[in-house]
Amino acid sequence: MDFETISPENINDDTIRDFLTLGAVDFDHHEGIYVTGHDYNFWVKIHDHRHLLVLWSYHDLADGVDELDALKFCNKANKDKIMLQFSVSKDRLYAYYSFPYAPVGLAAQTVLKLCQNFSGIMSKVVDEGMDAGILESCPQSSREAASDDAQHETKH
Repeated sequence: MDFETISPENINDDTIRDFLTLGAVDFDHHEGIYVTGHDYNFWVKIHDHRHLLVLWSYHDLADGVDELDALKFCNKANKDKIMLQFSVSKDRLYAYYSFPYAPVGLAAQTVLKLCQNFSGIMSKVVDEGMDAGILESCPQSSREAASDDAQHETKH
C-alpha cells in the first residue's frame, strides 16, 4: 500500500473513496460516503473548510426505553470508550469522531485505521446497548450489516 500523504487542499470525497478502494473496503454513496465493509456501517464526511474528516453513525433506541436510562448509557459509553463521542437525540444514539488533517494531510493507512477503529468501537457499544435493553435489537447481528441498509433509514 502506498504511504503517500495527500496535502489538505487536495482532500475531498474522491480522495476518501480512493483510500477505501485501495484498502478493499466496501462503501456506497448515500448522502455521502457510506462505509459498509466493516463491523458496523457508518458515514465519512469531509469538512474541507475546517480540514476535518468526520466519521459518524447512529443506532435506534429500543422502544419505550426511559430517556434517563438512555442518557446514562450514553454517558457510560463516553466515559468507557476512547475516540468516539456519543450523544442521544430523537430516539437514537449517535457516535461521531472528528480527525483534523491540516496542516499535514492524510495517508490512506490513517483513514483505513480510523475507519476500522470507529466501526469496532461502535459495534461494541451497540452490542452492549442491545444487551442492556437500551438499543433496538437488530434482526441480524450488527456485525453482518448489509450495504442495502443505506437505501433507507439505517438499521445496522
